[in-house]
Amino acid sequence: MKCRSYFLPFILLFMGCVSNQSFESRILSEVELRPSIDDFLEDWRSKGSYQPDVLRNLMVTTLHRGLTVPSSQLNVQAIKTVERYEVESLANQVMLLVDHPSDVVSATAAVAVIKSHPPAPHVAKKLTRSSDPNARRIVAEGLGRKIGIIASADLIRLADDKAPKVQKAALNALAKTKSNEFRALYLRKLNSNDSGVVQSAIKGLSSSPLPQDIEKIKLAYTHPHLGVRLEALRLLNKVWNKSRNALEYLAKTNRKDKRIALEASKILYHKTGIKNPSLAIELLSSHEIPLRNLALRHASFHLPRQKWQSLLLNELKSNDPAQRWLAANLLTKSKDDSHINTVAQDILQNGPNALKIEIAGVLAQRGNNEALNFLSNELTKNDPKDFVQLLSASRQAGKPTIGLVELLRATSTKTRLDAAEVLLSFHSLP
Repeated sequence: MKCRSYFLPFILLFMGCVSNQSFESRILSEVELRPSIDDFLEDWRSKGSYQPDVLRNLMVTTLHRGLTVPSSQLNVQAIKTVERYEVESLANQVMLLVDHPSDVVSATAAVAVIKSHPPAPHVAKKLTRSSDPNARRIVAEGLGRKIGIIASADLIRLADDKAPKVQKAALNALAKTKSNEFRALYLRKLNSNDSGVVQSAIKGLSSSPLPQDIEKIKLAYTHPHLGVRLEALRLLNKVWNKSRNALEYLAKTNRKDKRIALEASKILYHKTGIKNPSLAIELLSSHEIPLRNLALRHASFHLPRQKWQSLLLNELKSNDPAQRWLAANLLTKSKDDSHINTVAQDILQNGPNALKIEIAGVLAQRGNNEALNFLSNELTKNDPKDFVQLLSASRQAGKPTIGLVELLRATSTKTRLDAAEVLLSFHSLP
């Protein structure tokens, strides 16, 4: 939420700032309006367009419901959406939840209004010692996002919390400060037994890397967790002037860790122009489909353009619709748009539903109204197994649909909140 005061020094002292209560009557009027979704949709269908102000009121009403229902999970979801999209007209309602009996709800609310509600910083600080690790994690994330280095003392303590997820959140928050002040902490956490903590420690080092970090993270190259290995590569990329030998070692074709070899080869290509065609060719024959697909993407760096395009054209003949779609997509990156619509239409008629949804999201983003209508119609079917993917594809499409608005009257409040959050990504609310 935006600070609504000029007393910036008080923020820096972790005291928050004075809230502006002038919009309280505005909140009540918006919530009481509760425009009819039936009327809204009827008007949209008859005119072929919708009224943004009315849709805005529907979304505000939905979020207000999420903030007031007797469910901690839904309260948290609604608070996060209000904060993410800075829905100022609901800030006062969030402030009321700072005193919620659930530590998780209280922590989420306190973080959201920490700069606009005087009690919020004190509540957040108190909740760093909550008995609920989820509340401690939420506060750690929020302090990093809203206060940063000013809250370093609390974040350093939380980095040694007994719950690894809290440690990880605190380390990530400290990493955002891009300060070398916490290097000793990051180096110590490299020895953690939790892969997430190790990954966050390397991220901390990467935020302000030094050449000597290469020696410190050597064990990360062979860590069993892929996220740790990839994070180590990101650090090497940032200290390129000292990391070339390490990257060349990791990119060797005979290494067992082919995923890291591909990523290291990509860095070397971008830094030096050196190609690794033998690795690309080897992995293109892999039986591991995800690795093979990744190699197909990376092949554009390592193979001559004509050979890469020939590979993709050959993929278009595959019996696997997912392979055909990947090839058509990659061809568009080489300025060949002649295949994507043909492949897409074929799969939309005969392919698996999950792939249809993925394709519809891409086509709708490119301005295809038929694909947008497909997503809208699928949402109205309310099939739980496709719901998350449909929401993601609808967000990618970038436009409100009747199907999304229909969800605002779903029986499930969570479904309503999910739909409102996607609709908010298209509309900023004052």
